[in-house]
Amino acid sequence: MDDLEFLKTHVPESESPGDEATARARAALLARIDADAAAGAASTPTRVADRRMPGRPRRRVWRWAGVAAACAAAVAIAGAFLLDGSPARPDTAAASALHQAAVVALKQPSPAPLAAGEYAYTKSEGVFLTSTAAKGQATMSTRTPFVRETWMGARSRLRETYGKAEFVSAQDRANWIAAGKPDFFGDPGTSIDPLGKYVPLDLPTDAGALFTELKTNAAGHGTSLYNEMFVLVGDDLRGTATSPAQRAALYDVAARIPGVELVGNVTDSTGRPGVAVAMTDETTHIRQVLILDPTTSQLLAEEQRVVAGNEFGWPSGTLMGSQTYLVHAVAGSNSEVPPAQQ
Repeated sequence: MDDLEFLKTHVPESESPGDEATARARAALLARIDADAAAGAASTPTRVADRRMPGRPRRRVWRWAGVAAACAAAVAIAGAFLLDGSPARPDTAAASALHQAAVVALKQPSPAPLAAGEYAYTKSEGVFLTSTAAKGQATMSTRTPFVRETWMGARSRLRETYGKAEFVSAQDRANWIAAGKPDFFGDPGTSIDPLGKYVPLDLPTDAGALFTELKTNAAGHGTSLYNEMFVLVGDDLRGTATSPAQRAALYDVAARIPGVELVGNVTDSTGRPGVAVAMTDETTHIRQVLILDPTTSQLLAEEQRVVAGNEFGWPSGTLMGSQTYLVHAVAGSNSEVPPAQQ
């Protein structure tokens, strides 16, 4: 599929930027600015005790320098905003990589519906962060390895196996000793939880409609609207039952989110090659990374790393949490492990 066909499929029709279209765009853009400005001032980040999945940063409001700048930007409607109010796909390395991922997604076959009694089985592994601090004490943080298995179907089920927690840094261990060596690690072991009936993701396959939906869901959460939208994209990609068209729309939405960067060619924790994109929360100083399979468009892995200025005082690049998706298969029950994975 070439760029023109992709745009016809994923971008709502727009008019050339004549006087009437420009006026509508200017009004829409100013309304967006007013809405963001009215949302309130920035919130102080709160510490999350257990970050098993990439966390939701607290909200930060962005705004333009002034109305004159906003009006000037509105005139450039063809390169800045679509008429549905969502940013157009920018000409960046990240946007190009995400566009390519969308093209790959649309070439994938749709998964066959599950038969009666069948379950979509997923296996992943990673680490999650636990941070705690007694009153008047410094923060103590550990990372705990886990293996997670899910069976999604009529009676969905989750099984998690935890390993031994380890301190993130020597300073965290020193803080633990200074606090009297409190027991906050948790024991290695396995937990099993019922999840109820699986309901497939109901996502629009039109990128403009999906952008609007994620924008609405992100409003009021995190440190900024766009950071939270990127988090939601990751949340939805994590759903293994996304259709190829839904994944393509998610990638197109991610391509329109300002601040998304291309990390480049990487390998995940198992050595599989992937393409990574990321977004940094400038308030929490946490960088969320998504690693995509260039041949299937599936999400291979995700991780969170701190950048300079983080509240923990860790070196830039320190891993907070990660999850690598190892297996997607069909099981015959909500406890059966596909034979190749036993």
